[in-house]
Amino acid sequence: MAKKVKIPASKAVPNRIGLIRTGMSLSQTELGEMAGTDKGTISKLESGAATFTGLWQQRLSDALGVPISDLSWEIDIQAAAPIIGNLAPNGKLTFKPPAKIEQTINPGFEATKLTAIKVTGKTLVKYHLCRGDLIFYDDATAAKHKQFLDKECIVKLHNDTVFGIVTKGKKANTYNIKPPGGQLMNDTIIQSAHPVIAIVRA
Repeated sequence: MAKKVKIPASKAVPNRIGLIRTGMSLSQTELGEMAGTDKGTISKLESGAATFTGLWQQRLSDALGVPISDLSWEIDIQAAAPIIGNLAPNGKLTFKPPAKIEQTINPGFEATKLTAIKVTGKTLVKYHLCRGDLIFYDDATAAKHKQFLDKECIVKLHNDTVFGIVTKGKKANTYNIKPPGGQLMNDTIIQSAHPVIAIVRA
């Protein structure tokens, strides 16, 4: 039987409806339409102003395509994702020592090894990134060339790891990487690129 853990609701959020919804890039209006209700009801359910009954749990589970158990703060430990490092304003990643790695909730994404990076430092408004945002990606599966071109990726280099948009370089087998707030890295040889699955706002 899977071990259950209680993930504290640090912002007094009574359930995970909003976290899963935003992770799927859905508005409250869109989720309301999918669940056969309206924006106001979704807002009340997310905030706890309306009772999250078994009927609503089933309707939102069906609408979001996730198990009912995922809508609660009590989740399987296997469904959690480690926050393994931080993203600095220059686009470079710094990794946490194993003892300081936090666990965050999997907002319903499938990945071989779902991993998260937390945005730190100043807010990168131009790039729609704010302090505390979580960037989710699959750390186990390196994407093929066509899967990561022109996309935001976590990119592993020979002696560094960066976050940025990857484009084709001018030289053979090289790529350009544009980190948020950092300088364009031209004609770079990369070890692997991992496309961002989603960015969950703080």
